[in-house]
Amino acid sequence: MQQRMAGDGPHPLPVLAGCWDMRLGYHPSLKQQLPMLAELPVLEPVDAAQLAELELPFALAATGHHIIKDAGLLAAAMPQGGMAEAVDSYPLAPVFVRDLCGRPIHTGLVPLPAAPSIPLFPTGCRHVPTDHPAYAYVENLIWQSLRRVECAPAREDGLALAGHTDLQLRAAIARPQEYAFKLRPDTFYADGWRLPVVPRVFATPVAPVQAQAAAEELSSRWQQRPEGQDYEAFYDANNGEAWFEELFNRGCTVIPTVEAYNGRYHIDADYVATAVDPGRAVVGLHEVIGRAPSEFAVGTILEVKAPGWVTATTVHPAQVVVSDGSGFVQPEAPLPFVPDLALPHPRVGGKVGHVWLPTHPEHFAEPALYDWNETGHFVQIAGPLWDPLHYVYTSTAPLLSALRKPHPEVAGAYVLPESLKLRFHPLASLTWYDAYNERTAQQRMQDPAHPLYGSAIDRVPLMREVAPAGYHRLPWALEYELDPAHMPALHPKHRAAVYPQALAERRMPIATWPEPDSYRSHDAVVTEAMREILAQAYAAPYSEAVCDIHATLLPQELQPPKGEQTRAIPTWLPEIAASHLAVNIKRIFAARRYRQAVQEQATLWQQPGFPAAFYQFREAALAWRRLRYRLFGKYAAVWQQACAEGLDLQAAEILVPESDPQQHARVQNARAAGLGLVASLPLQRADGLPSAPSQGKLTQAERPKPSKALGKPPHPARKGAAQTDNNGME
Repeated sequence: MQQRMAGDGPHPLPVLAGCWDMRLGYHPSLKQQLPMLAELPVLEPVDAAQLAELELPFALAATGHHIIKDAGLLAAAMPQGGMAEAVDSYPLAPVFVRDLCGRPIHTGLVPLPAAPSIPLFPTGCRHVPTDHPAYAYVENLIWQSLRRVECAPAREDGLALAGHTDLQLRAAIARPQEYAFKLRPDTFYADGWRLPVVPRVFATPVAPVQAQAAAEELSSRWQQRPEGQDYEAFYDANNGEAWFEELFNRGCTVIPTVEAYNGRYHIDADYVATAVDPGRAVVGLHEVIGRAPSEFAVGTILEVKAPGWVTATTVHPAQVVVSDGSGFVQPEAPLPFVPDLALPHPRVGGKVGHVWLPTHPEHFAEPALYDWNETGHFVQIAGPLWDPLHYVYTSTAPLLSALRKPHPEVAGAYVLPESLKLRFHPLASLTWYDAYNERTAQQRMQDPAHPLYGSAIDRVPLMREVAPAGYHRLPWALEYELDPAHMPALHPKHRAAVYPQALAERRMPIATWPEPDSYRSHDAVVTEAMREILAQAYAAPYSEAVCDIHATLLPQELQPPKGEQTRAIPTWLPEIAASHLAVNIKRIFAARRYRQAVQEQATLWQQPGFPAAFYQFREAALAWRRLRYRLFGKYAAVWQQACAEGLDLQAAEILVPESDPQQHARVQNARAAGLGLVASLPLQRADGLPSAPSQGKLTQAERPKPSKALGKPPHPARKGAAQTDNNGME
């Protein structure tokens, strides 16, 4: 790999990530068909071309995330010929996290893993050793995913919506001026760039006898230490860093105590961490045998009475004395807002109030912690919330600017702005407007490798507040947990969130901006076709709701007046040829070349059962895909209900016998008429669509010069300082 890095052009890291392509029916819920996912070598060099040829549910990690792919609204909005490149991509989980010791851990290929009851890692996770080619890049580069509120460029043809084979539609967001924030980072990286920290400890899987011998060595040395020697002195006397690493490689991980990665930060007025307190006790890893008064927050470890350790299967807790919090003085700060979990927040877990929205330096004092929830989804369970999909942070602009700086050696990665390493990044008001500019789209079309290939979104820095800090809604088609085919287990309807009165008053409101129509002047459209489709999107009719779903999530006081609700298509699913759903998996596996390639891969992985398991997986995936198209295209009202209630495909299928044909027809008609998520051109075939190339160029809105700095963004004291750069991204 290091030799490849020295060659021409960037190369992907030799690390696998889950890549669940729902265009093939590969849904993460089908993981049980491939039990060997937990045992595959995720950190060894692979033949990427062969992986792609076999259409496996994983690939080289190109975005730093395990992802699901779909042919959704983004694919429909791409220009003619761009369908193959355009894909709706949603991160499921980060490829790398840090454990409580600070070690980088690969999160395996098992989607939606069952987290063990004891604080070890789920099956299939792997430690990233220091000599691995990826180690140096794990937290020194940005791997970004994006969620884009797109508009169709000047596409010559249209796409048929599933169930509407007689129509040719041009995808666009209805009333796009309601979404000033159209280009959104979509990432699990905490606070803009740091790896998420989980309150778990990783142990190297080795023979139990070897791990037990290492644990006995640790215990023996502790028992034989000089009388009165404390934990820190014991660590230094035994060359702790090297010795603890040796124990780790032998299968025994020393449980972190005072050095754990969950200590409280000291944050100055510039959002810079000046110090960090000792770690705090974690249930399952630490046995609290005493409490003492101190100036530290409650639970902070003051003394280690006996070190603890974990092996791949067992936990021997460390015995500690912790602070009772009696001497701790909470610094003065305004109470933070908390996320309104009645709205989509697919990456928020834990209890109400355990996660908050940071707007003050003191809001970053508590560390951000993540974990797998009961459904296997990776979510944030504590600390300041990082959700750039729905909120704007001071790090948002530098993250988007980084898209102009691809890393010269690592494909899919971008140069990390040094400003992101220094500080923490609070919520901020929106000071730009994302417009549509066909010139920008044409420029990006010159480079198929551009991260915004085909996109017409153009950032206009306005140097004034466009919208206050708040929750920025997304169109339904871009909220992956609201689609019955995606991750409806994360739907807000499933949250039993009870807000005490004090917290209810602190829920973050939806971001609003005055006179959104006024921002249309910034849309520099240069083709007649795009101008026409935008005009239709802006003029999308408001009428009595036929397919209204937004109102099922919004609090009562935020719901629009009756009679002014938009007819909505909750998701977009393009029509495909019937032959795509009539694929014969048996014939695919009967092809000699394909069969041999699968067998060779199984031999390489030492998984003789893989060919049979993969065959069963592809059969199940095809059945899942057929069910999706059947429900969406034929039983529109059932699909509508599933979206509103957070039902998956199997649950929705049960409703079919009880469904009303007349209601299906009404929903289908609403899809072709009001089209809250897609705006249609006049109902005519592709050859009748307007396609004037560049008639009457519009003058682009005059842009003020962008601000040079956001101030200094923050970061924990473990990292060094750097300057910020907030230039706008073209």
